[in-house]
Amino acid sequence: MLSRLCDEFPGVLPSRLLWELEHDPDHLVLQIIRVRDYRKAMQLVAQAKTEDDLPASPLIDSVITTRLALMTETFHRKLAEAAERKRLKEQGDGA
Repeated sequence: MLSRLCDEFPGVLPSRLLWELEHDPDHLVLQIIRVRDYRKAMQLVAQAKTEDDLPASPLIDSVITTRLALMTETFHRKLAEAAERKRLKEQGDGA
């Protein structure tokens, strides 16, 4: 773990990183690493041309699931907006 922290935070003394791990109840350094890992997974997914281009990883699966959920939500919102526009148009034509 300390080696990974040193890789992620070059220029910070290992003793300081260890102190952060032991004394920060929120484990901010670990949160930063998780965000960086997620960002890297997002980049891999965005750059992949096929599923075979992606490594097997729970983080990759999480990115794909999240993207699918967001796309589904956007689709349903746009569908509802289109239905509302159609309803308003029909209401205006009938008046």
